[in-house]
Amino acid sequence: MRTLLLAALFAAACGRSRDAGSGGRLALQWTGSARGEFEAALETRWCAADSLLEITAFSGDTVLGLMLVAQDSLRIGAYPVYPAKNFLAIRPYASAALRWVDEFAIKGFEATSGQVTVTEGGSGRVAGTLSVKLKALVGPDTLTLTGGFAAASLTPASNPCGRANRPGAP
Repeated sequence: MRTLLLAALFAAACGRSRDAGSGGRLALQWTGSARGEFEAALETRWCAADSLLEITAFSGDTVLGLMLVAQDSLRIGAYPVYPAKNFLAIRPYASAALRWVDEFAIKGFEATSGQVTVTEGGSGRVAGTLSVKLKALVGPDTLTLTGGFAAASLTPASNPCGRANRPGAP
């Protein structure tokens, strides 16, 4: 799943139309070893085969990838955040990754804990809030990411889709 999130981040940052999207917006702030804020249009991809929603948002050199793994459909409620390292048999849950380019290097972070709360779901749209702890992919840096996303239409993902490391995946 880590590969899925990181691939989504880099794909979103490279060559996608900045006008593409689902009509939704994302606004975030982070504190910790670095401070920043980010607001951008977002894109969604709903994979019905895996009950998985991928949300990406990018602006300039900053990209956020958010993955929500639902029970069987996207529902209002809490999605605890776990690292995207291994397959998890539990549902629902979420994971996230954030990256930006500073003057010296690419700064990449992955989720370790927290919660995403879906406040609108099951209606072909999604909205929610998040509070996520992240750690650097390289080094000891940590961040706390807070914010929300609103009014995003769910876009069906093309097949094959979903987590590559799920049992029974092709």
